[in-house]
Amino acid sequence: GRRALGADDDYDIVTLAADRAASVGRWSLEAGTTLRSQRHGAAIDLAPQQLGGVLAMSAFSPGVLGGDHAATVRALARRPLNEVPWLRLHGGIALEYGGAWNGDFHDAPASGLWPVLTGFVALATPLGPLWLVGGVSEEQRRALHLQLGSRF
Repeated sequence: GRRALGADDDYDIVTLAADRAASVGRWSLEAGTTLRSQRHGAAIDLAPQQLGGVLAMSAFSPGVLGGDHAATVRALARRPLNEVPWLRLHGGIALEYGGAWNGDFHDAPASGLWPVLTGFVALATPLGPLWLVGGVSEEQRRALHLQLGSRF
């Protein structure tokens, strides 16, 4: 936003994402990273960049991690668990690493970045996948999520 365009203050919001997918036999492999950053003046209050939830730092509830900046790196492997066409079930694991912080983007605190191990099963439904996802991290951080549909 820019004052010249009618905003209360100047601010910038930037999101960078990169993903790569491949198949090896019955396995689908995915790797990706997401960086989100916002810079704003004192006259404007923007909602924090948030992490947590299904395959977005799964050891945390949605919105638990938040700040002016957020970053994640993830690697995921999944495969079909059955051969029934009308009851497609997939399962997999993921490794995630990331966090959210305030201050300068380049001052990411090492203590505020978390490694997460995630396991999941997904059932294909007419309304989208039904996910059951569990994540664990350091310091006894863990969460279990049930979600219908995919996150955008």
